[in-house]
Formats: sequence, structure tokens, C-alpha cells
Amino acid sequence: MKRFLLLVFFLTSSIFFRGQIHLDSLHRKSIALRKYDPEKSFSIARQAYQLSLQQNSASDIALSLRNMGTACLLLGKYNDGIKYLQESQQWYEKINDLKGISACANNLGLIYKRTDHLDLAAYYFLKAIYLDLQLNDTAALSSGLNNLAEILQLKGRVEQALYLYQLSTTIDLKYGDTLSAALSLLNIANLYSIIDSTRKSMELLQKVIQIAKEYDHPLMMAHAFNLQGNNYRILCQYDSARFYLSHSLQLRKKYDDWEGLINSYIYYAYLLSDEGKFDSAQEYFFSAMNHCIETGHRFLAFHSLLTYGKMLHHQRKWHESTQTLLNAIEIAENSGYMLDLPEIYNLIALNYDSLGNDEMARKYHQLNILSLSKKPITPRQTITSSRQNFWLGILVFFFVVILFLLVWLMLEILKISKLRANLQTSHKEGNQDSLESRT
Repeated sequence: MKRFLLLVFFLTSSIFFRGQIHLDSLHRKSIALRKYDPEKSFSIARQAYQLSLQQNSASDIALSLRNMGTACLLLGKYNDGIKYLQESQQWYEKINDLKGISACANNLGLIYKRTDHLDLAAYYFLKAIYLDLQLNDTAALSSGLNNLAEILQLKGRVEQALYLYQLSTTIDLKYGDTLSAALSLLNIANLYSIIDSTRKSMELLQKVIQIAKEYDHPLMMAHAFNLQGNNYRILCQYDSARFYLSHSLQLRKKYDDWEGLINSYIYYAYLLSDEGKFDSAQEYFFSAMNHCIETGHRFLAFHSLLTYGKMLHHQRKWHESTQTLLNAIEIAENSGYMLDLPEIYNLIALNYDSLGNDEMARKYHQLNILSLSKKPITPRQTITSSRQNFWLGILVFFFVVILFLLVWLMLEILKISKLRANLQTSHKEGNQDSLESRT
């Protein structure tokens, strides 16, 4: 009887472990395929989910759902992504897996950012940051800080965004994560370019390009080339601008980086417009818009419209420019993009000046002055006091998290200093023992 029971035990154990090995293999395949074939990644994650249910393994169910949600994020199936990630988060909460909860929160933040729900995105990024601090997960923490900084940048809160980017870079460099630090430097370089610190931006980008070469990272290289090309365009060095922008386009086409490709089209359209090649610029603008329509990317659609509106302004097509820029404002109002509004208001005011419509010109000049004074006023007064209060609450929580982070960093530095002092003391004692043994 004992032999029979032992045999049954070994057989069931063998079946279970074989099933677990197969399940682990499915998880790894789904994660590996995410970037290159999200459809297949989703299909494999769903297989893993079915097997996880059969084995009644909470951790595997949570991971399978998370992988399904991440694949939906990459496929642009955002409603499905939210559903799977929220369900995954619930499973992680049942087993108190903070790392899993943080990963789900971060991906939910990315979905809400892409669907222009910036306040919700900020909430989930803050949640992820808070959990990463508890876990002492510096890589995830750095990523979360970058994500939150992007939201602040979109909201026009440039100083806070720059501070978070710099903080993220400091953490990455402290723990030797050079590639992540380079990504933060890219964001800082982009922000410097936006606030007219072009030379600072160019210096940082040269560092990023060098890191991308050392680590053989073509997409990072493409991003840096695109930003550097735009910097040269701002300085009216058009040959250098074309060199960097054309190389960026080639790399992004080669590696099928659709989101990066939209940015490259927009920047190339800017260059051609500055050179007075309006017909060619228009072709790049329409290429960017077509990609935005295919992918549903509203933020890049906003920038495409801004590019085209500027181009029409330079061509003295005042009516067409005004209509295009008003379409851009509509997206900005609905999505909360504040940073570029002063420039748009100014362009519309200049268009109305040229058209001889003094009343509308005064209106948009006034809006330009108000937006430059950092008062978030728009033509339709779409920002309500309740939304401002919600965002204020988010910012208060954000500053609490930063305070907690600074305390944590100080403790880490003190811990390392103490460890170093102990090692030096041990080393001295070891030397004294060695000398005593020789005598």
C-alpha cells in the first residue's frame, strides 16, 4: 500500500512539474515576443492563462494576464489592455506581490497616457513609483520617474519634469545602468531643445549617440539622431540637420519603429518647410498624419497638425493655417497638452492680423499672454476647477513621494559609507594581524 501511494505521489508530482516547466516556457516566450510580434505574444500568454487556471496557480494566472495586457498595449487594443491589467493587479494583490502590482500600474499608466487620460496616467505612475521605493527596485523606479516626468512635460510643468529626469539619471548612474541613464538623457536633451537650450541639448545627445554605439542600440541611435537633426535645423545648419534626420528615418524604417517614424516625418517636414520646399514638406506631413490615423496616436496627430499649421503660415495661407491650428487646439484642450499652446495662439493671432480681423487677433494675443503667464486658460475654458483640484492632489502626493525618495537616497548613501568604513577597518586589522604573525 505504501509503495502504491508513493508511486501515485511521484506520478502526480512528475505531471505537475512537467506542467510547470511548460508554463514557465510559455511565459518566457510571450515576454520575448512582445516587441517583435505582440499578436503571437498575446496568443501564447492566453495559452499560459488557460494552463494556469487548470493548475490553480495564482502567480501564474497573474503573470499570464499581465502579459496579455502588455501585448494589448503594444497592439493598441487599449480597452482590452486595461481589463487584463486590472484583473492581473487583483490577482497580484491577493498574493501580496508588490513587484507585480507595480508592473501592472506602470503599464496602466502607459495606456492612459496613450489614450490622453493624463491625470489617470499620473496616478498609476505614482502608484508604481511608491511600490518601487518599497521594493528598492532602482531600475523600475528610474523608469517610473521618467514616465511621470513625461506627463508633467505634457502638462507644461517643465521645471518639475526636468527635475525628475535628472533624478532618474542620477539613480541609473549610481547603480551602473548606463543604458537607462542614456534614455533619461534623451528626455532631458529633448526638453532642453523645447526650452531653447539648444547647445545643452546637443552636448547631451553626443553622449547618448556614443553610448548607443557602444551598446549597439539602433533605436536609441535613431532617437538621438532625430533630436540632433532638429537641433541643427533650429540653428539653420540645414546640411547637418538633413544628415541626422535622414539617418534617423533609415533606422526607424529598417526596425519598423512606427511611433518613431511619425516623429521623423514631422521633423523632416519642419526642415523642408524651413528651406521653403513646401510641396515636399506637405508629403512628409501627410505621411505622419496617415500613420497617426492608423495607430490612433492623438499626441503625434497634434504635433503633425502643429507642423502643418506652421508650414501654411510660412506660405501665407492664413485661412488654412488658422483652421489647421484650431484643430490642433481642439486636440490639446481635450487631452490637456499645455506646453505648445502659447506658440499656437501667437500664430493664430498673426494669421488674423494678416487677414485684417483685429477683434480675433486681439483675442488670441490675449490668450497668448495668459498662457505665457502659466495660467491654463483656453478659448473654451475647458479646464474646470474640479480637474485643477484633482491635479493639485496628484502633485501633493508626488512631492511626498519625492521627499520619501530623497530620504531613501540619503539612507542608502549613509549605508554605503558605513560599509566602506567597516571594510577599511577590517582591512587595517587584517594588516596588523599579518604583521604580528610575521614577527
